[in-house]
Amino acid sequence: MLYESGLVISIENDIALVNTKARHTCSSCKAESSCGAGVLERYFGGGLFVSSIQNTLNAQPGDEVVIAISETKVTQASFIAYLLPLLGLIVGSISGHFIFYQEIFSIILGAVGFGSGFIIIKVYHQKLVKSHRYIPQMISKKTLRSSPSLKESFDVKNL
Repeated sequence: MLYESGLVISIENDIALVNTKARHTCSSCKAESSCGAGVLERYFGGGLFVSSIQNTLNAQPGDEVVIAISETKVTQASFIAYLLPLLGLIVGSISGHFIFYQEIFSIILGAVGFGSGFIIIKVYHQKLVKSHRYIPQMISKKTLRSSPSLKESFDVKNL
């Protein structure tokens, strides 16, 4: 499981809007300082994300919560997001080459296949959102109403 702590910023109909700070899982790795991904995270990381999560712990605005999602689900989603456009590009390019025997058609069909991969991902994403399989779960909470330091560190903005 991948765990992340966040701050509940509002509650709407049993759905908690949780503000989490963007960071990659490599920030907990010992090789972070020498790894390219760790270096990029230091310079470009730090954005804020707002996630809609089922409020199973009756959290209130101002509470810190820990959310979790299965590593397998994250890997599957990443695999689909990267692989489908790439496969579309390759299949389109090869098809254009063997059907028309001209480079321009390989380029055009490659671009069409690449775009089709993104369209398939968008349709698949809409289906997954309805199934709730890839939505993180709230697993613990800590009331922080008396500790302004963490609240200030999230710097909640209207997104």
